[in-house]
Amino acid sequence: MAGQIVVADFEYNIDKKGRPYGWGIARYSTPEILYADWFELPNASPDESRQKIKEQLLSICPQASTKLIDRLLK
Repeated sequence: MAGQIVVADFEYNIDKKGRPYGWGIARYSTPEILYADWFELPNASPDESRQKIKEQLLSICPQASTKLIDRLLK
């Protein structure tokens, strides 16, 4: 399993006149939280998800063997 993070925003220091200055500080988030409206998290188990990915790969590459796809997904 891998985790992914993306830059969500940059925050800047503010001077006494209310203007941002200097280098921004990056704030990170996971894509699922940042783009929650765009994601529909499945109610499938990891094994069901793996099977769906396997079926999709077989439909795209019918010449690939299931053994090869299993090695790819490990």
